[in-house]
Amino acid sequence: MSQDAEAVTGVFLASRAAVLPYLPRVHSDEDTLAWITHVVLPTSTAVRVAEGAGGELLGFAVLAGGAMSSTTPTCGPTWFGAVSGAGCWPRCGRPPAGR
Repeated sequence: MSQDAEAVTGVFLASRAAVLPYLPRVHSDEDTLAWITHVVLPTSTAVRVAEGAGGELLGFAVLAGGAMSSTTPTCGPTWFGAVSGAGCWPRCGRPPAGR
């Protein structure tokens, strides 16, 4: 799961920086990775990802208790302009490896 957590964290941080650049960063990348690794992913009931042709993570969606988590759907910056927000969810069709 650590590779999954790293990929999800990367998309989360890149998306946040692209969409909300004016918000101050109050958590380090390491703290965010720890939160996703130890809180978001383990407490989710489902995680779905969207991958590019080369297997890179383009976006993700997390369900917790049947409802979408507050972190998702999250699309990476490469998808901005093509899809956003809820448009990411239908493209997140498979669980990451090991889930």
